[in-house]
Amino acid sequence: MTDDRPADLRRARSAEQRETRKRAILDAATQLLAEMPVSDISLREPSRRVGLSKTNVVRYFETREAVFLGLLNRNLAQWIEELPAELAPAGVPDTAGGPPSSQAVTDALARSLARRPLLCALLSSLGTELERNISAEFVRDFNSPRSGCWETWRTCYGTTFPR
Repeated sequence: MTDDRPADLRRARSAEQRETRKRAILDAATQLLAEMPVSDISLREPSRRVGLSKTNVVRYFETREAVFLGLLNRNLAQWIEELPAELAPAGVPDTAGGPPSSQAVTDALARSLARRPLLCALLSSLGTELERNISAEFVRDFNSPRSGCWETWRTCYGTTFPR
């Protein structure tokens, strides 16, 4: 018996196919956040965008909160990765070898975050929307990559910023 469904709707069997499906779900969530706030999005909307049932989406993300926490991790990691290039023009770290001023640091960070409204929206939803209806196991898994982001931050900037 052959499966006549389109390739993108067949069950993802390999790790690569599962990662592709997860990225598609996160991309759909990104599109939805451009149209409405987190609080208005159920698991049904990203499911429809990627052409899957809610049950199939739950194979990749246990709840809608888990989808948005995955999206937060993706955006946070990207921000931390791009931050050195964004801070360098502001003199962070100071090219003269001295510590940058607090004002230079905060201005550079504010400009960087202002260019990332999705990251800001997700961070602001963290306590009110996203940190509920998820299992303790998911919280542990969620915090693992995020702690890696902060570890990268500390490694790059821990001695750079004024105290």
